[in-house]
Amino acid sequence: MKQLTTNKTKMIQLCRELGYYPPRHARFTKAFRERSWWLEWSDEHGAFFRASFSTAAGRAYLGLTKQWYDDDGEEQSRWSCFNVTMDQL
Repeated sequence: MKQLTTNKTKMIQLCRELGYYPPRHARFTKAFRERSWWLEWSDEHGAFFRASFSTAAGRAYLGLTKQWYDDDGEEQSRWSCFNVTMDQL
């Protein structure tokens, strides 16, 4: 059985493989006593991103949330979930 671990550099590389480009100054956080991590950043257009990395049913998943305001000032959000293979880790 493999133990899931990550760090800020690995999370940034994983997000970039999926087409999201967090900057080096993104905020990295680990959940207390859990095997869950998240990375938060915003882009130059004011969109806020949160990538959360965790396990469920014995598999690793990366959930990506993007929040932004449209032209009318309404808050929009989009959530995507990606299955992470052991080769990507």
